[in-house]
Amino acid sequence: MGGTSAVDIITYVGVPLAVLGVLPTLYTCVKSLLTLRDIRKLLDRNGVAAITRSSLLSGIIEVEIPRKSIIPLEREDPPYFEIADTTSTLKGGSWTLLNWRELSIGVKSYRFQYHDELCQPQAEVEFEQLVAYLLDLGAVPSPDGFSDLRSSGLWTPAGTKLMLSPCTSDAVLSVTTSEDSDGILSLALEWREQWHKRNVNDLPPYWTRLSPPIEVLPATPPEVDNETGIHQNEIKLTKEPEAEKKIEHTAMLSVQHEKQPCHHSRTSLHTRLSYQSKHSNPFIAEHDARSFLGPIDADHKRSMSMVSFRPTHEGPIRLRLGSLGLDEASYEDMPKKKIRLPHLRSHHNEPNARALWFACAVTALGAPQGGLWAYGIPEDIIAFSKRESIPGGALVLLGLISEEAIPEWRTVTVYDNKMEEHEEWLKRQKHMQRAMDDLKLTPQERAQQFHKRAREENLERQAEGRRKEVEAEQRKETELKEALSSQRVGISVVAEANRLWLIKKDNVHDEADMEAIVERVLWEMAKEEETARAIAGMLDAWKSWTEGGGMTKAQFELIKNQQLTFAYAACVLCLISQASGSLSGRIVSDLQECLRMWRKVRLG
Repeated sequence: MGGTSAVDIITYVGVPLAVLGVLPTLYTCVKSLLTLRDIRKLLDRNGVAAITRSSLLSGIIEVEIPRKSIIPLEREDPPYFEIADTTSTLKGGSWTLLNWRELSIGVKSYRFQYHDELCQPQAEVEFEQLVAYLLDLGAVPSPDGFSDLRSSGLWTPAGTKLMLSPCTSDAVLSVTTSEDSDGILSLALEWREQWHKRNVNDLPPYWTRLSPPIEVLPATPPEVDNETGIHQNEIKLTKEPEAEKKIEHTAMLSVQHEKQPCHHSRTSLHTRLSYQSKHSNPFIAEHDARSFLGPIDADHKRSMSMVSFRPTHEGPIRLRLGSLGLDEASYEDMPKKKIRLPHLRSHHNEPNARALWFACAVTALGAPQGGLWAYGIPEDIIAFSKRESIPGGALVLLGLISEEAIPEWRTVTVYDNKMEEHEEWLKRQKHMQRAMDDLKLTPQERAQQFHKRAREENLERQAEGRRKEVEAEQRKETELKEALSSQRVGISVVAEANRLWLIKKDNVHDEADMEAIVERVLWEMAKEEETARAIAGMLDAWKSWTEGGGMTKAQFELIKNQQLTFAYAACVLCLISQASGSLSGRIVSDLQECLRMWRKVRLG
């Protein structure tokens, strides 16, 4: 073997083998350092603050990232409607697309070997606040998405779209999977700069706007029915010809037989629905000048953030609807001052017909602008608005439509003119015969006979008059019975006929549509409790007889004596029917149920 020893063999063979043995460890250490560097760069690029540690021998990287609880910014903050300057592309970081107020609520630890396994903890957010924020940005709820979420819950398939962009059908909010959701609904967010269509000047979600009348006139005090003691709202038509100005009563809100002035409180506004000639302003409200502001009550002294309704205020009012109806109201130019509208508030233990119909009408009015999303029109009212409830013959008797507009409903009767002519001929013959008989009498007997005949003819005329009155009343009763049993028509026909009647009576402008009329009615309902009671009472009565088998004579007389109120109520019901024809009602129901089930969600 020459000069080679065992030591040399061990040196030449063992050292390389030893070096080869530590190479994997060296590779793991180097790889761990490189991965740690990549992770730190990735975290820095995505704006994520984290604590990173690495095990050089095992190659495991440990990252601790704070979990955030987020809420939307104040609406007046400029970043509210803007994309965030730094966004995270990591899995679970989609919530960083928008600007939020953040609060650290814990730390989430991740252990992995490769940088592409890095993810970010999802943020916790109130589901209702999240939905409201996205609605404010312009997102639109998906009917199918919320329906699936309501029925499937946590088993809703990943990728289900809950909210869509305002421009396309791309998802803004969708269901996603998460390994750390802990039984909490996990959602993903997507938003792009070109989707911004709204700003701070637009109304926030769940809010709508009511515009005031242009001109304000003094109102007469309400009157009380002596028999019922109920305030009778009087709707008046004001006309101002060039030669003279006069006010004429065109309709009453109730049957008024005997009336006397009401001793009313100074704190109420006592407004009326009053309209001028269509050649001036079609919608003009009245008020009691003595009660412009009214006294400041105890609640107002305790909290100056509450104000009374001011009928002469020139600015529009904003209304916010919640699940029960009206939540709050404020003037647009004084958003911090809340208006007291107790007659339009609804409570769980205290049903309020005025609040119910007001909320339904406001929701219907706001439906074309995207819906209010917080209040769903009750199913029974939707069903009522869809039913054909008014007999066509009744509309004819009210002078709202012509006979030709509906199927034949009168019983064909042939008036026997020949018999009437024959009776008249017999009367003339009898009169002539009496005159000839009088020629044979002496002057004294002729005078006695004349007076006797005059008395008999007077009695005959009275009997004939009573007979004709009875026959006319019978014909009227028969006509009314036939009218009430005639074919019923839908609310669209009823409302359009009433709209044209309002135009004909100069109560509204020639070009006033359903939306304009309903908005005016809503303003009056907000301003005056008596007006709200009248409109709600008419709609309640209408709904009652529709569900109870149809209109009766008493109900026809109610409409006849309150025809102007009926006309406005028909416009309100028509708008509700049109709004309920869309998917908004179902969306609201599903959306509110999902918000109730999932108070908090994980967004990422």
